[in-house]
This record gives sequence, structure tokens and C-alpha cells, in this order.
Amino acid sequence: MAALIIASNPADRIRLPAKTGAVMTPLAPDQVPTFLEAIRDHPLAALFTLAIATGMRQGEMLGLQWRDLNRNRLHVRHTLVRMDGGWWLGDPKTAQSRRTIELTDPTVTMLRAHRRRRAKHFLRLGHRLTADDLIFTDDGGMPLHGRHLAERHLRPLLRKAGLPEIRFHDLRHTYATLHLAVGTNPKLVAEVLGHKDVGITLDRYSHSQPAMQREAAQRLDALLGRSSG
Repeated sequence: MAALIIASNPADRIRLPAKTGAVMTPLAPDQVPTFLEAIRDHPLAALFTLAIATGMRQGEMLGLQWRDLNRNRLHVRHTLVRMDGGWWLGDPKTAQSRRTIELTDPTVTMLRAHRRRRAKHFLRLGHRLTADDLIFTDDGGMPLHGRHLAERHLRPLLRKAGLPEIRFHDLRHTYATLHLAVGTNPKLVAEVLGHKDVGITLDRYSHSQPAMQREAAQRLDALLGRSSG
């Protein structure tokens, strides 16, 4: 079975400078059901759904092992790193990125169904899934290459559904903007995303939701005794 990964990254102390200039393009609330329907029968449906359900970074999801799923909790311990032609399970981006995410029952059910399908598939190849196996791999058991996910899988699905061709990372942005739009406590959103502090979350996402701004203005009008009618 192929998915053997060295548990520590010899370059785990290297911290690359943050990327700048990328434009956030989260899915709108009315686009999410269309997206979920488009991916429903895709082999990576569980991966894409988990991205929206948890806001995890791509590398964090690709580095998940079955031992990281404990009932309704998902423990983020590693990030998958590609270096020198090999795969490594490195440390998450920051100390706050090492976290535990509470999952909803539907998300747990989805992951268990994914495990059953993968266990059946790999058993035909002569391998029995263990706690050390990655949750998301290709059909040969090898880690998924992050650079190929959007180009080969995500964007074709988006085109077919008539949705904007967003980046994989925009699924993380979708999680954040959806939760902030419905009034989820920003501190909780920051904790689930693994942000260092809530200020990062608010600075990054509050401007991206015009509906949030309108609601805030309407609340102020109500406080001042004014009507928008």
C-alpha cells in the first residue's frame, strides 16, 4: 500500500513569507446548495464538503489521518507538505492552527460513509485501513497533490454547475463569510479557522459581506428610533 508518509518534516522550522494579492471569492449563500449538489457523486465530495463545513486549510485536510477523527471531534495536528519529491506531515501553520473542531452529526455521518467506501476500495487492493492512513488519498493510496485539486477536480465541477471558478482556499472563505453572515460569534469563527486572534478574522472577512453592513446599519437605525421605510 502506497500512502507511507514520514511523520516529521526536516524543514518544519522554515516559515515562508505570507502570500499577498489573492482576491477572496467565497460562494454566496444561495450558491452553496448548487455546489453541494454538483459534487454529490464525486469521489472527493467529502473533502469539498468538509472544507465548507469546517473552514480548514487545504494542507490541513490533506494531512488528516483517521486517528484524527474521534467521534464528533476532528483534531488538526498536521499539514501535508510536498518537498524534495516526498510527502511530509509537518506542523500546522501556527500554534493556534493545532486545534480541535467540533463536527455536526451530518458531517460525521458523511466522513464515516467516506471511510466505508475507501475501506472497501482498499480491501480489494489488499490493504486494510488503519488509524495511520490518510483520510483523503488518490485511488492508489497516495496523498493528494494540492496543486491539482482545483484544476483537475474543483473547477470542472464549478463550470458544470454554472458557478464561479473559485480557488480551493475560497471554500475556507465561504465557511467564514457564511458564519459571520448568520451572526456566529467572531471569536468562535476565529478559533475554528485557527486564526491567531479574532482581529484577523474581522479584518479579513467583515468587509466581504454587504448584507452584514446593511444589518448593522438597520440595527443602529432601530436603536436611534428611525425607520428605513
